[in-house]
Amino acid sequence: VPSVVEIANGPVPFGAIFSPLDTGIEYDNAANPPAVLRRDPTRCSKCGAYINRFCAVDPNDGKWTCVFCGSSSAWSYFSPGDFKSSLEMREGVIEWQQQLLPKERSFSSLGSSEVPTPILYAIDETLDEEDLAPLRTALIAALQALPSTTPVGILTYGRSVAAYDLSHSGVAAADVVSGARPPSTAALAPLLYGAGAYFAPVHVCLPIVQAIVGSFRPDGGNIAAAERARCLGAALE
Repeated sequence: VPSVVEIANGPVPFGAIFSPLDTGIEYDNAANPPAVLRRDPTRCSKCGAYINRFCAVDPNDGKWTCVFCGSSSAWSYFSPGDFKSSLEMREGVIEWQQQLLPKERSFSSLGSSEVPTPILYAIDETLDEEDLAPLRTALIAALQALPSTTPVGILTYGRSVAAYDLSHSGVAAADVVSGARPPSTAALAPLLYGAGAYFAPVHVCLPIVQAIVGSFRPDGGNIAAAERARCLGAALE
């Protein structure tokens, strides 16, 4: 974990990768795979940073000081006497695997009586080909990893917002809303009350989703990636 000074002077933001659709396969090519903790991570009560081996810990009550903001937080898994042997204090990289209760799980098994949670993929269509190629692969892999009854939807945004109709077979069709301003009720009416099917179970829509993903093309023109029009706000609305 870099120091506060390194983060402040670094050219890119500091962050972490969260992979909710990871298959759980261990790192076959890694000589030293990261340590795994099957519990909720301990985080700073002020800034949300994770506890790590660079944090100072009070050996009496388990209070720890965040190396990012300097705030003090409680450590729910603190054990007096042997806290220095915990993975949080020994390892530089930790993979937390949260243990969710059945009602908290996003994806239901095929044998479950619960209705799976719908998933909407919002995709930036202003990408260059070197970014689009891995996106296509990752998106299809993510869909194939879901239970086949999970409802999914595809939405793209650039200069406009496109909600794809998954009821069509073999052709990518979408209803488009302008991204120049927040969408009005009239603009959303065709999406809300029309005949389009914007969510469909994976086992029904996978072929058309593959066609949609295959239709993505690099953004034209010579505009720098950071300066291209992206109506993310309208897409979220």
